[in-house]
Amino acid sequence: MAFLEILLYKIHFNNESLPANNTLHFDHINSCIHMAVTLNGTRDVLFCSNNNNNNNNNHTIKLKPNDIYMTSPTYIMHGIYVPKLNNNNASVALQLRTLPPTDIASELYKKYTKGVCVIICKLLEKYNKKNCFTNI
Repeated sequence: MAFLEILLYKIHFNNESLPANNTLHFDHINSCIHMAVTLNGTRDVLFCSNNNNNNNNNHTIKLKPNDIYMTSPTYIMHGIYVPKLNNNNASVALQLRTLPPTDIASELYKKYTKGVCVIICKLLEKYNKKNCFTNI
């Protein structure tokens, strides 16, 4: 099993999306580690601290071309906002996610999601403090 096995791209253009507060969600265990690279356009990612929609604990990052972020969206409530963009400025992101086998993912999801994701979040926080994750 590779570290990041799911590779997909997201493209958004034309009308703006719903506000990030209206799209708040958690991902399934296959996103316990998620990395995204913005290739074109812009989009905002809203992270809710303590997993509630209390505006005092929210943090929004505006992603633009060449920005990279890594997170654990299985454990962190988040939402995405994309502004109105034309074809040339379309928001394009390359996303990589973990892909445990279905039986393992189901077992993890039922019993261990919080524990696994807390460990991952602490590691990401540790490496972020060392400035390991910066713009390319």
